[in-house]
Parts: sequence; structure tokens; C-alpha cells
Amino acid sequence: MIGIGYGKPFGDRGNRRGRDYTPTAANEEPDSGGAAAFLDHLSMSLWPELLERLPIARNRSALAGHSLSALFVLYALVQSQPPFHRAIAGAPSIWWDQRSLLAHLARVRDTQASLSAELYIGVGADETPSMLGDLALLDQQLAARPFAGLRLTTQHFPKRDHYNVVPELFAGGLRALFG
Repeated sequence: MIGIGYGKPFGDRGNRRGRDYTPTAANEEPDSGGAAAFLDHLSMSLWPELLERLPIARNRSALAGHSLSALFVLYALVQSQPPFHRAIAGAPSIWWDQRSLLAHLARVRDTQASLSAELYIGVGADETPSMLGDLALLDQQLAARPFAGLRLTTQHFPKRDHYNVVPELFAGGLRALFG
């Protein structure tokens, strides 16, 4: 497991989550919309460097994130050449930029009928109603127009919210994707 972080809380200047994890620019975050550049950095620089330095089994790898970084995970998974074919998305911030991810997924599905991937989505059952509602919209969209080859697992954790669900959702995602 390799973590990527910024060493700064979300509101601090050195934290680039709002820039790197968001696929579209939104007014509330002036530097947002850098997910494509961040994905290029991950897949073209960081990931090859890690493969060279560490004994990583490519077939036993996944991209994982929680909240805003889970938005990035979903975005990365549906690219034409995704660097990972397994993903864990915890409480994804589908709300970002008026749910623009849902429109992006619909456009991808219009041009691509299959997606050879495994996706695990975990969320606390005590998450905010809007977050649970957005996840339900994603589930409905994928059920109405499924990608052939996409194995989707969604899990709700009782008595867990946005913050205390993290350990359980990552453990559940690893079990679901790797047994």
C-alpha cells in the first residue's frame, strides 16, 4: 500500500487536493480541475518510478481514495487507458461541480460499451443524506446503462459516517478486490 498525501490539512496552501482530485473546474475552488494532469503524473511518472524501485505486482494493484480522492478514482477508472483496473472509492464526492462526474460517465458510456474493471464503493450508512443520494444516483446510472465487464461492489457500513468509515471501507475494498 502506497499513500500519496500533501502533509497539510485541506484548507492550507500546500494542500493540492482541490486541484489534483477534481476533473472539472468549479467556482468554489479556484485551482480546481487538475485531475487529468494529476492522472498523467501518476501514470507517466510516479507509477513507473514505483514499479522500478519496489517489488510491486502489477496484477495485484489498485487505486484507492476517500471523499474527494474517490472522485478522482472514479474519474481515473473510466479513462481510455486507465493505469489501474481495480479501484476502491470510499464515499466519493459525486456532488462536485453539480455532479459533473455523472455526466462524464454518461458520455463515456455513450462511446464505450465495456469497461474491464473491478470497482468497490464503500460508504458509511450514517453519511450525509446528500452523499448517500448521490451514490444512489451513480448506482442507478450504472444499473440503467451498465458497462460490460465492470464488476461493481457497493457496501454500506452501519453506524459509520464520512470520517470513521475509512478503515473499514479500505479493509472491505481490499477483501472484495483481492480476496
